[in-house]
Amino acid sequence: MTAAAAEPLALSTECELAKKPGYKDVHELCRQTADIPLPHGRGILLQARCRCGCHRSRGRSTD
Repeated sequence: MTAAAAEPLALSTECELAKKPGYKDVHELCRQTADIPLPHGRGILLQARCRCGCHRSRGRSTD
């Protein structure tokens, strides 16, 4: 079904905080850059990766 498309982006605590004024540098502290599966969980995630756009651009940035 399309339930997953309707869900909001799951952001880490650090990236959620970084949306607030004065905390933009907190994005660098986010460590949720990959999905962590539950061992023997058949696709169940122990921790989902952060869906923030800052992680996609981090590797390509030339600043």
